[in-house]
Amino acid sequence: MKKTFYAITFALMFLLVVGMSIPTQSFATTVTIDIEAYIDGRDRVSIQGNTLTWQHFENDWPGTNNGHNDPVTVITSVDGIVAERYSWWHRPNSNIPLTITPGVPSTDNFTLTPLQARSSLWTVQSPNMANNYTTVIEFDDNGPPGAEWYEAKLDYTSNTPVPIPPAFLLLGPGLVGIAAIRRRLNK
Repeated sequence: MKKTFYAITFALMFLLVVGMSIPTQSFATTVTIDIEAYIDGRDRVSIQGNTLTWQHFENDWPGTNNGHNDPVTVITSVDGIVAERYSWWHRPNSNIPLTITPGVPSTDNFTLTPLQARSSLWTVQSPNMANNYTTVIEFDDNGPPGAEWYEAKLDYTSNTPVPIPPAFLLLGPGLVGIAAIRRRLNK
């Protein structure tokens, strides 16, 4: 019986060591920020962590032009599930921060997709470690007269490792099995 006990213990320890050497899996999490606004002139959006700052440089503020009273809308989502929706109308001062939930992850895996833009919508600064993962995009509708609808989609993808390798799942049943064999040997 003792040989059986030692053989099973050795086998379980072997499985545990082999399982620990398997690389952990990782899952991608994507935080998306959708921005919609009537733009007349030039506006800049900076995003870092959970802070979004809107700067307006020229002409009418978004939502106050050409009879449009449409709010600026910012929608945050995680893996396609909407987390929050923010809307505001005329903001009289530049550099007004908005706290967004969830914040964007510290990643340089970022893409800007212009969904609708009459003139220019581009990335001024991509997030990276050197700029403390700050994203800056700019809307520029200075060319044609009047305002136009702009929509931007910003995706931040972060790989989060799973800290427990699959072999650790065998640890609990293995320990229960060892205890059962030990109990049987002690009878």
